[in-house]
Amino acid sequence: MTSVGRHATASGSWGLAVWWSRLRAARPSATWPGVVLVLVLFSAAFFGNALAAAHRKPFWHDEIFTILFARLPSVATMWRAARDGLDFMPPLNAVVTHALRYGVGEGPIVTRIPPMIGVWIACLALFAIVRRRSNLVLGVCAAMLPLWTAAFHYAVEARGYGLMLGLFGLSAFAWSEAARGSRRVTYLPLLALSLAGGAWSHYYAILNVAPLALGEVVRDIRRRAPDWGVWVAFAVAFALMLPLYGLAGSALAHTARSWTLVEPAGIRDTYSSLLAHLLDARVLGAAALLTLLGRLMRVTTRARSCRGTGESADSTGRRRRKPLWSGRVRAALRPERGGGSRLGCAPGRLGGQPAQ
Repeated sequence: MTSVGRHATASGSWGLAVWWSRLRAARPSATWPGVVLVLVLFSAAFFGNALAAAHRKPFWHDEIFTILFARLPSVATMWRAARDGLDFMPPLNAVVTHALRYGVGEGPIVTRIPPMIGVWIACLALFAIVRRRSNLVLGVCAAMLPLWTAAFHYAVEARGYGLMLGLFGLSAFAWSEAARGSRRVTYLPLLALSLAGGAWSHYYAILNVAPLALGEVVRDIRRRAPDWGVWVAFAVAFALMLPLYGLAGSALAHTARSWTLVEPAGIRDTYSSLLAHLLDARVLGAAALLTLLGRLMRVTTRARSCRGTGESADSTGRRRRKPLWSGRVRAALRPERGGGSRLGCAPGRLGGQPAQ
């Protein structure tokens, strides 16, 4: 994304998030309209920049393989071509591009729609995961994070990288929701399908299982019991990856003639190129400032909701309000103890009223 595009997405989405957080402090029930409004603005800025960048960018060497792959007459023909080494990538991105080509044609924008949607889904998944555990402002900050990496470059490249990123974001969201016990009948199959789909987009995506499995191990230790539903989802994902074994072997045999080799040093170089922009001092400073502002807004909102508990009577019998940072509010901001909640009101009370 260009510098102008980044600033347009960042300033517009974050400014609206700040405005809605203030409104939400005054009206706690006003939640979803603001979330939808912020996401619409973010999506408009994202796709506006992505479509413009795709329109200006000519196809390069690797993308031409995707185009040729997608022009084959059927999926069965594409599978045989992949087995013969037409492309070193798994076929999912080419199959999706093939369907788009026969539906709406091909071109610099249409051919790059799958990776665009993939990166966009990854941003929305980050937003949902972080917002559920913090607030709207921090959720928008998380959604913008991939745009400060090389992820946006791959959103306008007709290869499987953007689709792989989106499927990993989807799997992380599905795992977090299943771990919360939310609609597990939906999120456990989604976890398995998204993990498998990532590997069908890029062979390295098999490694996406590792951080989720490690998180699940930690969770099981804390629960002192395994969550068999999640582990079954992981097993199903691996089972769905098995047909790729032959294709991966064929691709590996042909990489000896490739301009780049599969070697451990490539991992370091890859992450250096992908995350180099995040180490810029301006980006780190902006991230620290936005995180601090989001945290302060959360504390302020909670403190306002607890003001009802800070009233007392003076010697004349008139009611007077204690200062904002009174003992009860300070207690509300301390870590969880007993039945209370972090950054919540005093235990047993909600907004100054006894808990029901």
